[in-house]
Order: sequence, then C-alpha cells, then structure tokens
Amino acid sequence: MRFLVDTNLPPALAVWLIERGHDAQHAAHVIDAQADDRAIWDMAVSTEAIVITKDADYLDLAARIGGARVVLLRCGNLRLAPFRLWIDARWPSVESLLDFGETTIELR
Repeated sequence: MRFLVDTNLPPALAVWLIERGHDAQHAAHVIDAQADDRAIWDMAVSTEAIVITKDADYLDLAARIGGARVVLLRCGNLRLAPFRLWIDARWPSVESLLDFGETTIELR
C-alpha cells in the first residue's frame, strides 16, 4: 500500500510504514512543511496514496471530493514511543480494513 503521512504527524511514521513493507512518504518531505490539506489531498489522489492524518477535515475532503482514502488517527498528542505502541496495537485491523476496500477509517 502507498501512504502519504500528513504534516501533523511525525516523519517517523513514514519510516515505520516503510519498515512494514509499505510505500510511504511524509508530506513535509515531498510537498512542503506548510502544505495545506487540499495540496496534500491532491497529491494523494494523483499518486493513489492513502492519507494518514490527525485532521478530521480530510473526512470532509473524502466525502466531498473523493479520489483518495483516509486513515484518521484519534490518539491525542503522544510522544513517539507511546505513539508507536498505540499504532502497533491497532495497525493489523487498519490493514485488513484497507484490504477490504474501506475508504475512511477512524482509529481510536
């Protein structure tokens, strides 16, 4: 799977995804650290990437515009080590849902 990690998440998340066999890029590295939601969405659509974000505005973009999928993380602000534990515990379910074709996933 191909992922585009939003600028509101750490670049380490893209590395974490790559370590799990995915294609992943952080938006700050391929667009701009100040890229707005629409620029990130447009890149995700053009590259067929799944946006991973903490920004609920992407649910609106998915509903209004479509063309890309979204994984919305609802974990609050965590340091990197607790964040990794949090996502490690939930990631197998996310992959399964994406494999089944889900277009929006809200992860709590």
